[in-house]
Amino acid sequence: MPVLFSRALLESAFTGLCHSRRDFPANADIWHLGFHWKHEKERLYRQVNAGQYRFSPLQLIPTRDNGHRVLWSSPDALILKCLTRILTDMLPVHPLYC
Repeated sequence: MPVLFSRALLESAFTGLCHSRRDFPANADIWHLGFHWKHEKERLYRQVNAGQYRFSPLQLIPTRDNGHRVLWSSPDALILKCLTRILTDMLPVHPLYC
């Protein structure tokens, strides 16, 4: 099977994800992912490139105004960031967005 995701792509997406979730609470899964990043990066690299990665169910997070927010887990958000970067270069852009 061809390599879809490089380690450099995962690293770049991880940096962006950490930046976007920098204000998340201490019990958010981004901190677990960051603490174990060296191991998790290799695990995600192997799973995605073997076609074995599976997305988790979305998380429903309560908000202060008694509403809810839907959130991807950090590993899922990381994989989605990688896919977005890959597909952005491959897919045509509608003329209205040029």
